[in-house]
Amino acid sequence: MKSDLMWFYPPEPPGFISGALPAPRLFFRSRVFVWRPVGVWRYSLKCPRGVTCAGAGRDVHLYKSGYHHRATRNKEGGTVGRWLAWDLVILSQLSEAHPAMFPAVLTCKRGVDKNVVRLLWDRTEGNTMVKVWRQVQENHHEEYLHRKDLYTILMMSTVEPRGIVSSLGHTFRPPPPSRELPSTRLLRHAFLLAEADNVQHYRNQILSTFGTVLKMDSTKKVVKKLSGEAHGSRTDGEVSAGQSTGSEDPVH
Repeated sequence: MKSDLMWFYPPEPPGFISGALPAPRLFFRSRVFVWRPVGVWRYSLKCPRGVTCAGAGRDVHLYKSGYHHRATRNKEGGTVGRWLAWDLVILSQLSEAHPAMFPAVLTCKRGVDKNVVRLLWDRTEGNTMVKVWRQVQENHHEEYLHRKDLYTILMMSTVEPRGIVSSLGHTFRPPPPSRELPSTRLLRHAFLLAEADNVQHYRNQILSTFGTVLKMDSTKKVVKKLSGEAHGSRTDGEVSAGQSTGSEDPVH
């Protein structure tokens, strides 16, 4: 795996057999994402322990320690500490753009692809959570069947007369079962988590639009007054001539 990448794509499955029988995993491999803000983006992440960190006051930073699901604290002057690479204390030290490149929404049980979560944004009467789940299941099942067919066809070609299996007496392993997909409840949980991160963005959009509407309405009133179209009208706080502001009768 290259050290300057986060996405790693496996080789394509073989299209023919020449030599030893291929293992089933060669036909069912998936791409892998490795979250490496230090190794790829060269981020300098400070120890989340703060003042309690051994060596505090010396700008103690985290360092990369191979492919691991936790970031490691510098060993000098204290015990080794490890943190989840996607922990909030780590993400808070990154820019807003970099965490957005993380391809999944993490729940307490497992991660959900952001592409699947985006399918839930257009929630109409005909696009329910169950319908989205069924569509994702259909896509995964179709991809699994394609890979299974290729593996089965290649393996069956080896049992023909003068084939590898017939001549050597080998047997091939069955394909692995299809992966279990997240439930509709887990998809809904991931969707709500993703929307919670967008609350501030939605709030800014609403306030910006509302402020624009108020500004336009105010501008129209000023233009009407200057052009004379609203002659004789008055806005809040204005008092027409001859009208008293107190409780007593006006003095003529």
